[in-house]
Amino acid sequence: MPSPRSMLSCSLLLASLLPALACSQPPAAQPSSEQEAAIAQAPAEVAPAGTPTIASPEATFDFGTLEPGEKAVHVFKIENRGTADLHIERVERT
Repeated sequence: MPSPRSMLSCSLLLASLLPALACSQPPAAQPSSEQEAAIAQAPAEVAPAGTPTIASPEATFDFGTLEPGEKAVHVFKIENRGTADLHIERVERT
């Protein structure tokens, strides 16, 4: 019969190894040659046909210091260089 001291040593060793074994992950599955061939033959993603592209020579404009109630106007030139309609849904001022 094993001595109580050796049993205690074995128990401590087992207790210290259990967390490491429980936290280890199984090896990742390697893709098969069939999976690799399917990926190689899959069509590449292409940008959708007809996308709008906004272009402007200036993204911001500084009106400088304005007095309360003073009005100021600035016209932004905006151009659509894309191949689909450009819809501006919201404009914000800061």
